Amino acid sequence: MSFVSRISSKFGIITCIGCTLHCFFEYICDFVVCSGESMQPTLYSNNILICSKIAQRKNTFERNDIVVAIHPNQPKSLICKRMIALPGDIVLMNSTKTEDSENTGSFDVQKIYIKPGSCWLEGDNRANSTDSRNYGQIPIGLIKSKVLVRVWPLSEFKFF
Repeated sequence: MSFVSRISSKFGIITCIGCTLHCFFEYICDFVVCSGESMQPTLYSNNILICSKIAQRKNTFERNDIVVAIHPNQPKSLICKRMIALPGDIVLMNSTKTEDSENTGSFDVQKIYIKPGSCWLEGDNRANSTDSRNYGQIPIGLIKSKVLVRVWPLSEFKFF
């Protein structure tokens, strides 16, 4: 076998493997590395997750799923949050304190109707999470994937 045919054969195999891996990570699943404290104690910084992109394509999200989405105000950033409400749901949210609420200990409750094509995301660490309570409901189209498994650290391996 000539040198050129050996090189082209190996190049063909490498190209096939590369195309297969590209399609797998583009359309089926992906690895995500967490950063930040918004999902503690469920997820911590540097946890490595396997996420399903099929859920996004088939729109099979359910309440309490952990999802990875494009940040609505920073399109180059991804966020990892819990799906709290789906289209048609109503979210009850405490309004900001007023002078009267500080005296009586009561808060105004705001009802937020989740519009078709939108969802409500919140971090598990409510005290340290920027989420739908700050930027409102987000389009479901911003959701990239659904978290399936935490694979790292190995001692904390878990299916979601």
